Amino acid sequence: MSLVFPMSHGDLVSGLAGGKPSNWQHTEVQMQDYVLTACSSIQNLSCPPSYPASDRFAQGLVQAQGVAKNALVTNNHVGLGDNLDPVRFFTLLQGHLSNSARSTVVNLSFGRQVQIGNLSIENLINETKNTRVASTVSAVITVAAGNDKAPCVIDNFATCNAIAAALVHQQETKFNTIVVGALAGSGVSENIASYSNRAGALAQRYLMARGDAYGLPGGGTSFAAPRVAGAAAILKQRYPGLTGKQIADVLLLSANKDINNDGTPDFEGVSQIYGHGKLDLQRAMQLAEAL
Repeated sequence: MSLVFPMSHGDLVSGLAGGKPSNWQHTEVQMQDYVLTACSSIQNLSCPPSYPASDRFAQGLVQAQGVAKNALVTNNHVGLGDNLDPVRFFTLLQGHLSNSARSTVVNLSFGRQVQIGNLSIENLINETKNTRVASTVSAVITVAAGNDKAPCVIDNFATCNAIAAALVHQQETKFNTIVVGALAGSGVSENIASYSNRAGALAQRYLMARGDAYGLPGGGTSFAAPRVAGAAAILKQRYPGLTGKQIADVLLLSANKDINNDGTPDFEGVSQIYGHGKLDLQRAMQLAEAL
């Protein structure tokens, strides 16, 4: 059978954010003993790893469409390489952000997390001051919080996602950035995913969304971030006069604080675990309409 859906990490991330399957190159898929093996024609590669699957999963991929179904999604690869030094990588990222400064939304879902280590957040910003983004970025920036279960407390950024922390503190990006954690479970069992970095010191810019990807085993904040990116794109399409800062603020301020869906908010204000709460596009649309 043939599916119109690539299977790489980046392609799954893009597919969650927006676009229609008909816009994708074909991916040849074989179903044998409930194992899905995908070979993408847009990657000059042999088959990537096989994924446990079912007929229902395969059908879900066929029907899958991103949050912003009519969005134009552009993939840009920002390679981490073998060197996960935060200063080096944040320096490389500045050029990518400058090139994308006029985009509606820039989503950053990295396959691996860059940790700050022994650096302070102030040192990270200072050491990259000569390679800062050329100007204030107008796009909404959504960045995966990371999958290390880190609390990201103000006096210990060591295990935090260095890129998320730096974007929240860098003047050119701080007002447009949303750090996205992952939700897992359903109904009254819904909660922050066990792997997801907590809000901690990034709580003022932290939002949560589903961390699963079309039934694939496991999950990650990489798959939560593009859901928020898609919501940002929808808001921009519906309300083109809103700035990136306004859209980011709307998404944060309209967040649902009833994490476990029992009808009662689980916290007030901003939580060190949940940040502002979980993505609620309907409430975001209502808030944007009132601006």
